Amino acid sequence: MSQPIFKSALRLLFAMFLVGTGASALYGLYFSGHEMATLEGPGGLFLSAVLATKWLFPWIATFKLVTGILIAVPRTQKLGVLMALPYAVNIFLWVSFTQTADFAMGAVVLLINVLLVRNNWDAYKSILA
Repeated sequence: MSQPIFKSALRLLFAMFLVGTGASALYGLYFSGHEMATLEGPGGLFLSAVLATKWLFPWIATFKLVTGILIAVPRTQKLGVLMALPYAVNIFLWVSFTQTADFAMGAVVLLINVLLVRNNWDAYKSILA
């Protein structure tokens, strides 16, 4: 597989992940009563508090959905990749400290986002200059 095809496939895979999980969360497919019962400890308490706000979880889901769409569109992908970085870091920290059973998934999300940032690094240099 050539490198441009791999980069495009990686970008589209990440976009589909963000759009899919964002849309699923918006339509209430996550965190039914049964799933909430399985989250214990600080992670479960924190997620319960986030869900109790009634606005934070939908905001995160909408952000993921918009970011995924931006990444899927070639013209706006650089903005989307940069916007997704705080989410990817936060998910990695979440699974590192509270939901260690999901560590591999969080690490993969962060790795893909970092690879996409690296792929677009020339476009971001001017921001840091």
